[in-house]
Amino acid sequence: QRDRQNMAASSQPGSLASVMGGVMAPLDWVSTAAVALQGAGPSLAQKAGLWGVPKAELTPGDHVYAWKMGYTYNHHGIVVHTASCEAGCAHDRLECCSIVHFRPPEHMLPGQIEICSLSDFAQGREVYKCRYAVPQAEFYLARSGTCSTHAADATPLKVLRALSLLEVCQQRRGNSAAEVEYDLLQKNSELLARWCQLGSVSGVQRFCSSERAFSPQTSPGRFVRLGLVAAAVAAGAAGVSGAVASAASAGTTATAAGSAGAAAGDAAVVGAMGATTTAADVLGKAASLAALGSTATCQVMKAGSLAASEAARHLLVDILRRPAQAQNVFSQMSEAAQAATGGYASSQQDRRAASNDLAERQDTCLVAALRACLQEMGVAMPKALGVLLDSPAACCRLAEMLVDVLEEASPSDIPECRVFVQSFLDELEA
Repeated sequence: QRDRQNMAASSQPGSLASVMGGVMAPLDWVSTAAVALQGAGPSLAQKAGLWGVPKAELTPGDHVYAWKMGYTYNHHGIVVHTASCEAGCAHDRLECCSIVHFRPPEHMLPGQIEICSLSDFAQGREVYKCRYAVPQAEFYLARSGTCSTHAADATPLKVLRALSLLEVCQQRRGNSAAEVEYDLLQKNSELLARWCQLGSVSGVQRFCSSERAFSPQTSPGRFVRLGLVAAAVAAGAAGVSGAVASAASAGTTATAAGSAGAAAGDAAVVGAMGATTTAADVLGKAASLAALGSTATCQVMKAGSLAASEAARHLLVDILRRPAQAQNVFSQMSEAAQAATGGYASSQQDRRAASNDLAERQDTCLVAALRACLQEMGVAMPKALGVLLDSPAACCRLAEMLVDVLEEASPSDIPECRVFVQSFLDELEA
């Protein structure tokens, strides 16, 4: 009876029990977190250690990504062409900045590899560079999909790989058998970008094939980490008030267990969203967890799972007990999500122009990108082969052949790429 009285008293937001004893009803925890997130939404990226890259700093071959769904996952692409633009440019033209990406399916449209503008790729969000050749320690502490320990290949090879993928777009117009089917887990935009950067190290020898592979963002280990982060958040938000006997101490224990179990990289954003655990605490607990061994890790995972289950049960009870308050909280959560993602919403018409016009603009951009890539390498195109650069389909074929040449030669820099490409073109002319 005493516990029920404490629970009833804690259901009043700002009550003496909730302030002094640290006990609040689950819905009040969620409401508080939603209000805090809504206020912190515009600066969420900075608090999470995410810094956008201006268009002027983007160069061909860059692996870029943009966060979506409130910074829960990122969409990837490869910059293949850039040009100077005027101040205040919206970067919504392919001539300004072109990015090859794997557009996910939407509505009745299948996923498709295409060239898009920087504005279309970002969709109102900041764009970031994926870093390569980072130390192991930095990789394990970073968010999934933001960096790699592997060294990227030479820039011309990265651009040529991306351009060679656009043959799918050409063939798809009249041959559905040539499609590369989008798969959220094993054939997505991140795998495309990693293949352009790393080749077979990405897990697939050729992206335009039936080969599939997990990317860092979709690897099974990452979902375990996300589950533990969810356990930490749920235990900290709802589990505190859910423990009927000794609510305060039970909530503290659940929060500590969930925080210790969360991997440091994905837990960093949880800290940015208002969690009481600091980034240094998360890193320290993650390092301690790594030293415990597999047995201790399994125990912590089980503890986090139980904490989340118990927290969810108490949250459901509170929703049934106070349906009106639950509706208000859900409205707050929706507003907070819009604030965190910049409130951007695009329709199908906004994202894609008429199909014929889009195809023509992409063809023009493809030719311009390949010309610029060869010029950057210092390659002199033989006169007899110059006609190839006038046809988008021929450009795709040529890019694919040059990918084979450079992958066989394994050049380390642009001058070496120039030597091998020039030699191949001269032999082809002969």
